Amino acid sequence: MQIETNFTNNEIPSFDNVEQQESYIKYKIVVLRYDFSLSIEKIAKKVGKSKSAVHNILERFQKFANVHHTEYSKCGRKEKISDDEVQQFIFDKLKENDQITQNEIASMVSENFGISVSQKTISNFLKNCGSYYKKLEIPILSDKNKKKRIDYSVYHHNDKFTNVVFSDESRFQLFTNNKKVFVRKGDARPFVGKPNPNYSIMVWGAICRKGKVGFKILDSTMKVKNMLKF
Repeated sequence: MQIETNFTNNEIPSFDNVEQQESYIKYKIVVLRYDFSLSIEKIAKKVGKSKSAVHNILERFQKFANVHHTEYSKCGRKEKISDDEVQQFIFDKLKENDQITQNEIASMVSENFGISVSQKTISNFLKNCGSYYKKLEIPILSDKNKKKRIDYSVYHHNDKFTNVVFSDESRFQLFTNNKKVFVRKGDARPFVGKPNPNYSIMVWGAICRKGKVGFKILDSTMKVKNMLKF
């Protein structure tokens, strides 16, 4: 495995599998601590791990290895999820269903590969590969629409808007999805999907120079033909 000499940056190189990447990160933690004398907090930020995880790695290194070794000592029992096929199987299941539980993944791995793994084993594996995040909200306005609004405002900057009606709508829904989803290191966070129209309503209101126009409640998708009815 090729090891870089500049350990002070925050970049983690790409490797063929998770095991190689973790070995590199552990080695980098040791070098940053003993060769560069960085604090555990600074090391944690550089390698993308928690302070407790960095502390545990350094503690194991002090017990089993030597600070002058060029490779991290692989002590303890072999990880159960070290096979590339098993790792890819787990990632595929998470991609198919981002709400799948770790207990369900553990059962599937045991059933398909004949190895006994616990929820804790799956949890530790996923912690090394990424983190759980809430999905990002879809931007209210696209860059294209932002530009249109700016152009409209510039064009009408001296207008009194006597014959203009401003309208806006908002959707209210039940069963919103605020659960966290697993995101692998280096991957972009996903966006929240579109709301289910069966469990939501749209409230549409408008104002003009003379005051409020009123509002309507729609139980269907907001389309031009529906807007024209009002």
